[in-house]
Amino acid sequence: MLDKVETGKRDKPPRLLVWGPPGVGKSTFAAGAPDALFICGERRTDHLDISRIHVKSWQEVIDSIKALLAKEHPYKSVVFDTVDSLESLLFEALCEEQGVEIHEDIGGGFYKYRTYMNRKWKVFLKGIDRLTEAGIQCILLAHAKTENFNPPDGESYERYILKMDKAGGNFLVENVDLVGYAKFKTFVTKDKTTKKGKATTSGKRSLQFKFHPAYPTKQGVPFADEIDLSWEAFENGKP
Repeated sequence: MLDKVETGKRDKPPRLLVWGPPGVGKSTFAAGAPDALFICGERRTDHLDISRIHVKSWQEVIDSIKALLAKEHPYKSVVFDTVDSLESLLFEALCEEQGVEIHEDIGGGFYKYRTYMNRKWKVFLKGIDRLTEAGIQCILLAHAKTENFNPPDGESYERYILKMDKAGGNFLVENVDLVGYAKFKTFVTKDKTTKKGKATTSGKRSLQFKFHPAYPTKQGVPFADEIDLSWEAFENGKP
């Protein structure tokens, strides 16, 4: 086994997850990646001049990854838009395999479907890892939703999480290198009379990587805390 020891840094693209509210510009950001191919689970990119595959089943998602690994092609980046839409295809596949109408019924309930779900996400992520090893930039896009969070060491508060099954979303966050939250820069001012806050925005969009209690992020590799929401800024954010 000592013959297999590797030393030093390895130059490969970071596995990137970008998520945020609808319309903030996640797909436009990813379209700036070099020679990108979009694997689309929903029709949201018709306004973009990109290469795309519209997948209609979970098997087509996996087959698309296999094709990118097996054949020569011009693509240097692969964008999964969005992983929450791909999750719906995953659940459809599970229901068909297990002979149930809804995925929550798999295994008799009590979240037992998550064991089967994570098996499929593991296959997906193994494909992502192989693409990354081949030097292809993998970008996962996702929408956001809110939840009430009850930390064991403080008061409860609302925060954003991925618009997915919670265990599945956490699984993806754990297994990528960078997680960035895309947002409009917002400013809140208080009325001196009513004391109520009023939110305004400059329209500028940013991508946050530094830890924030309101939305999970991740800097699994050295990277800037915050950048503008553009691919050029992403390239400049690398050390």
